[in-house]
Amino acid sequence: NGRRHYTPLKMQRGRQGSVLALLLLGAQVGAVWVNGTQKGVVKPLRLFMCITGQAERLETTSKLENFVKAQHAKGHIVDVAAVLDPRSDPRYVNHIQLEIDDFSKAEDPLEIFKPYTRYTSHVVYTQPENPEVPTRYRDGLMKDSKPNLDPNERAQNHVRQFASIERCDDVMMDLEWKAGEKYDEVLRIRDDGYILAPFPLINEMEEEDKPDIVTQKCDNWFGVNDKAALMTRASARSYFQGFFKEVFLRTPDKDTHNPETLTLSMFKHEGLKFKEVCEEFPVTCLRGRIKDGNACLHMRMLDCWNQTFENMGFNVTNTALPWCDSDVHFWDYPPQLKSVQ
Repeated sequence: NGRRHYTPLKMQRGRQGSVLALLLLGAQVGAVWVNGTQKGVVKPLRLFMCITGQAERLETTSKLENFVKAQHAKGHIVDVAAVLDPRSDPRYVNHIQLEIDDFSKAEDPLEIFKPYTRYTSHVVYTQPENPEVPTRYRDGLMKDSKPNLDPNERAQNHVRQFASIERCDDVMMDLEWKAGEKYDEVLRIRDDGYILAPFPLINEMEEEDKPDIVTQKCDNWFGVNDKAALMTRASARSYFQGFFKEVFLRTPDKDTHNPETLTLSMFKHEGLKFKEVCEEFPVTCLRGRIKDGNACLHMRMLDCWNQTFENMGFNVTNTALPWCDSDVHFWDYPPQLKSVQ
């Protein structure tokens, strides 16, 4: 049910234990407890962020400032893992060994997080070159209007993404074993995912309104935005393993035609209660690369994002990165897709 249960401390025998017991008892007299914590006292939560994708596209600044440092400042414990393919283009295998060797000698991509985290884990993960794709999923992608992309190649890219996401489950459990305790909440985010501002945790929501998973409503493309998800620990394994199960072991909903609708179908089959929000989870993604000086914020559903920024009192022009011109001036943008409800 999302609540944590606490057991009384075992007091040592003797005077020292008695004094400690009296101090603890006195501290709790008249105290008001909300969601398992004493009013005015923050119970540290254990948080895990898993980044998936390509090392070449990895963005760290927004993840550090608006998640890791923001939660660290609240007194929470944060661990960070990254499951990254080191190749410049994971679809090809030319010079794989050379690139992996170079990458392993390079500076740890998670070094920037270490002053604010307990553990970090960098997984060098070479995505499969030619993954199997079920025909039904590939055929479903043909319903989606992306004429410049080969459906089979696109489907294989999705399977590679799902393989990276599944690895997060292994890393999560490894770090839990190392720490001797489970996490309370988990954030999965793409390599190029960009967090525009700090956001509330599920534990900070009203009890009756707490979902299993929180996602961004904008750019959900008739399904569920799959660029990032905040979830309870109880739902994390279903999420990490659910994409492969949905593609290979189940028959997705008949309307499945992209990763977003596949995610929606998976949530339904896994029985996950999800909540789509806007300003409470302001996460988008990038196009281009920051190190090349051509990165921009990729946000397509203009009405939805503009309303989100208005609700946040947020001015996107004040961010370090511009809104992609190709999105703002998308010439053939279907009116019905400006804001999907």
